[in-house]
Amino acid sequence: MPLKQALGIKNVFVSDWKINFFKNDLKKVASIPFLRNLIEFTKGPKEPSYELLTSMLHWKCNTSKLTVGELDGVYREVCGGTDSSPDPNMLVVDMINAQTAACTGQPGSMELAGKVVLAMGIRLLAEKYMVDKLADPSFANASKGHPTQALLERFKDKFPDEDQAIRVLSRVALMTPENIHLNSFMYEPILDMAPDHLFRLHTDVNVLVNMLP
Repeated sequence: MPLKQALGIKNVFVSDWKINFFKNDLKKVASIPFLRNLIEFTKGPKEPSYELLTSMLHWKCNTSKLTVGELDGVYREVCGGTDSSPDPNMLVVDMINAQTAACTGQPGSMELAGKVVLAMGIRLLAEKYMVDKLADPSFANASKGHPTQALLERFKDKFPDEDQAIRVLSRVALMTPENIHLNSFMYEPILDMAPDHLFRLHTDVNVLVNMLP
């Protein structure tokens, strides 16, 4: 298999994803954690736009209702400009799911954007599974700091005999980092991870989802 030129490894958000935010849905989705980082650094985690992006990265009560137009608004707030997406009414979760599905069909090497999107899609799917299984959406909405881990601990307490699910969900917590930071060294683990590992994890989470009544 021929080697491919790695794109955007140095300052990936500024040099690649920011430029292509309104042109490429994969890079739009991959930008979500970076935009949240910028807001956290400049305005703090209590900013409404920070909470909005958190609901695009973790399964909250409003996650299924957030639109691409709302994401565009946060981008313009942080980065300026007047551009907008061609379908602002599209649900962000639908865009994430579509891009995750597209990534799972790519054999071999994958750009960082694809791995970030796969990690996001897997984590959202796993969190929704746990929320549905626990039947306690208010707990997920109240979880701060590390929502995936908080949901997993609650899941273990309520379903201690669900060995298969706990193994898969523990892999999700380990392999899909909750924060993709602006500093390049923070995403080296996911950059070094072979896509096949993420593909298998996505498949295994889907198996759990399909077992729900």
